[in-house]
Amino acid sequence: MVVEYDSKTLLPLLVATFQFLNLNSNGLTKVAPIDGDENSIFGAVTSNEVTLHGLLRNELNLFCHLHVKPEDSMLPLTWWKIHETQFPNVSFVAQQILGILGS
Repeated sequence: MVVEYDSKTLLPLLVATFQFLNLNSNGLTKVAPIDGDENSIFGAVTSNEVTLHGLLRNELNLFCHLHVKPEDSMLPLTWWKIHETQFPNVSFVAQQILGILGS
């Protein structure tokens, strides 16, 4: 259930976030390949979209498997600010959502 939600909801949101955060002056997004320019298993060149999905899936999986101490959860915006270099795309989305004032 969680994996399906991640693929259908979170991954497209993270792709849009990555594209927003990484636009160059031409309005294009540059994605660095994971293993050089080639897929290490099949020897084929990977597309930017496949590489981007892999990078974002890895970032999301790393966050999902992270253990957060209860005392760190008291100030979530501070926690995300500290960890934004480790999880740049997930952090941006979390800060946008947590910054919404409740009413």
